[in-house]
Amino acid sequence: MRLLIQLPLLLTLSCLLVVASIAADAHAEVELGDFLVTLLEDIEVPAEAPGVVAALEAREGMSVTADQVVGKLDDRQARANHKLTSIELESSKEQAKNDIAIRFAREQLENSEIDLEKAKAANQKRPGVVPQSEIRKLQLAVVRATLGIEQAAMDQKLLTYTVDGNEAKLALAKEEVWRRQIRSPLEGIILEVRRKKGEWVRDGDSVLRIVRMDRLRVEGFVNINDFRREQIADQSIVAMVDLGGGRAASFQGKITFASPLIGAGGDYRVRAEVANQQENGQWQLQPGQKATLKISIPGIAETK
Repeated sequence: MRLLIQLPLLLTLSCLLVVASIAADAHAEVELGDFLVTLLEDIEVPAEAPGVVAALEAREGMSVTADQVVGKLDDRQARANHKLTSIELESSKEQAKNDIAIRFAREQLENSEIDLEKAKAANQKRPGVVPQSEIRKLQLAVVRATLGIEQAAMDQKLLTYTVDGNEAKLALAKEEVWRRQIRSPLEGIILEVRRKKGEWVRDGDSVLRIVRMDRLRVEGFVNINDFRREQIADQSIVAMVDLGGGRAASFQGKITFASPLIGAGGDYRVRAEVANQQENGQWQLQPGQKATLKISIPGIAETK
């Protein structure tokens, strides 16, 4: 009898646990409107050194890859300095390998030691045949030759430091040549060319404006009363965009930012990054377009 009474209770508890589990895993696909497509990266490419624009292949609307050279400043002096520094480096390397001074000092030591031994041997056979003053001179010659070896070794070691210094100077000279190249910092499209060939630019003057088009940003506001920030953050999304002319397209992306700052009306800013698509060599998604986001939000029922 007790078992019959407990059985409905166990079934009820099991049902409650299943319902709770389903509720916890519940997701609802919702649409967030009034989002705007904006640029993710909009870069002003500066001149990194003062000088005259010697070449500029860049043109508006031109597609460029990351680190692509699209122009250069007058680099004649920088290249001459690079060549001179390269020569100095090779010269210092040859000097650092040269051990003639060390070998000569060793020969001097060997000869001085032989002369000293001969003088001592002569005095052993006939005491006083070589004056003591001469013996001291020969001993000093041995000391001088010994120190000469040490000095030659030290000089050669210092030459290795000269090599290191010239390598650093060559790296700086190479950097000066590199700084006079106008390179694209990213893959994108040249939106504006702000300088012309033959024009003087100062260090930091903007030469080009380049925008990234393979990935764009979609941003708008969500009300805290509709969805909590943690429900939105890091979620995958599909951005639906009206391309005009009765055409629409969808773009895959992800929420990258849900602002912790809540406005007076309960709105907080949300941003997503989406992958753009090309059609006939043209990017479909354009900054300024309106978008609606489809997002699967966890923790709410489908009827939300």
